[in-house]
Amino acid sequence: MRVTVTREFKDIENDLVLRTVGEKLNLPPARAQYLAAVGVVKITEQEKGGDPKSPDETQG
Repeated sequence: MRVTVTREFKDIENDLVLRTVGEKLNLPPARAQYLAAVGVVKITEQEKGGDPKSPDETQG
């Protein structure tokens, strides 16, 4: 799952690497949801697959 860092934090699961605001990461869904719940990242993209556009955005 693709996320964007919204607050700086030290990534405890990755050798305490400092994650800075605006940094984009690919994380497992469970980790992305946990960090989003804590408020340090914003989920920007779900797993690929499914409907690429909403029905309101399709032409026709």
